[in-house]
Amino acid sequence: MKKNGLKGLIPISSTLVICTVIFLLAFSQRSLWIYNPSISSNSNQDRFCTITPAIEAPKALTRDAEGLVSLPYEIHVCKGLGLAYVHIYKNGGTAISKILNSFCEQTTRKKPIMYAFFWKNTRLSSLESVCDKFMCFTFWREPVDRFFSSYHEIMKRMPKSYEKVLQQFVLPSSATQELKISTLKSFFNLVKTGAIRDPHILPQTSFIMDKSGQVIIPGLSVYSLNRLDQILPVLLCGAHSRACSPSTVECPYRKDMISDNHQRDRSSPEYSLPQYLLSEEEVDRELVEDIAMHFSKDYCFFGISRHPSMIQEPQCL
Repeated sequence: MKKNGLKGLIPISSTLVICTVIFLLAFSQRSLWIYNPSISSNSNQDRFCTITPAIEAPKALTRDAEGLVSLPYEIHVCKGLGLAYVHIYKNGGTAISKILNSFCEQTTRKKPIMYAFFWKNTRLSSLESVCDKFMCFTFWREPVDRFFSSYHEIMKRMPKSYEKVLQQFVLPSSATQELKISTLKSFFNLVKTGAIRDPHILPQTSFIMDKSGQVIIPGLSVYSLNRLDQILPVLLCGAHSRACSPSTVECPYRKDMISDNHQRDRSSPEYSLPQYLLSEEEVDRELVEDIAMHFSKDYCFFGISRHPSMIQEPQCL
């Protein structure tokens, strides 16, 4: 009985040894694959790097006297790369956040953390605590161009909007040009009075200044949206080079990332509802100038060239 039992143990022991050897070889090869800088840029395999030093996640949250922060914001933090993207609505944010999400996960094996404040949402993050530790960046857009894009998006999703005041702007698909322009003027009048507070239509400075007009994101890097295809790869690959060990790991950024993730602008006929679709060339110059002047702070703060419709200088004070 003992002899037979010993024979039974031999194949089991051999199997364990063989499995252990296979596992160790596989693990060794996996380690070489992860850190091998010679991987072809056309490889479909993700390339990871060891992140040093470790950066703590942003801490708890700043609120004003009413228990809410004083501005809307959405910020995407890639902890491993030390990057934080401040999303100013209607400035290419969907494409940028998708690219950052993919790049961060591909290089660090972790998705970015999104901190957001949507009016009464209590899960808030202090922008100061984020941008003290991370490189914060964002993009600005020409204000009049952004306004028309915002208008088309808001009208597109009006049935689901929490702003009931918008219901007065419901138009038939056969609306005349005159009615479309009249509706746009009425909409803009409510924007000027503050009756419409949708974040997509707020000035871009509203995302980085408090109620008193003080900048609350020190050290924020701001770039023109027109230079997105030049700036974004520099930011991502620069952070990748600084954070990764070994530094010879090739940056996995692809030139087609922006085009792959680009969402049609919300002012395009493919997206907008026909009864609201307008361009600034189709409305009178006085209205366009009024719109531009309403966003004077954006022109001043970001150093944007004066819009052609503006007869006078932006009111910067």
